[in-house]
Amino acid sequence: MPDDRDSFDDFGDRPRRRRPDAELDDEPRWGDERDDYDDEPSRRASPEDRVRGPGTSLIVVGWVGVAATILALAMALAIGLSDPPPQHELIVNIVIGAFLGVISLGYFGVIAAGGHQMVRCRRYGLAMAAAVMAIASVALIGLCSFVILPFGIWAVVVLGQADVRKAFERPRTAYD
Repeated sequence: MPDDRDSFDDFGDRPRRRRPDAELDDEPRWGDERDDYDDEPSRRASPEDRVRGPGTSLIVVGWVGVAATILALAMALAIGLSDPPPQHELIVNIVIGAFLGVISLGYFGVIAAGGHQMVRCRRYGLAMAAAVMAIASVALIGLCSFVILPFGIWAVVVLGQADVRKAFERPRTAYD
């Protein structure tokens, strides 16, 4: 039987051969303290980089919500004018639709503004409010907003990190 186990000798009857390039190899080995990637701060993204993704997604969600609200209001108005209900129902429908439309425009506007401030690492309270509002949209708007939920959770998780909170507290220059 050929002896091809010399580098995997578990019995200890002969010394293990060392690889010739072992001293040059900088890769961490099993059991090495350096194998944990998050121990080195140089490999971890900066707080500004980590807020960019969820902040941008909140901006997109906010503007898509604003556009969808305007589209829904225009469609409701077009349907109401093409086949008008009785006069008293038309007035009630217009008032309720306008009220809900203004609330929805403001709601999605705050989400977009909070996402913009999150990308810039400014106004932590507004950024956190936008993230929580994105999560709460499931309860307020309904099942169609489950698409928004992961972005809100992502933003809350990133905003909850201590170094991200400190990045929001740093003084900014006049042009920033």
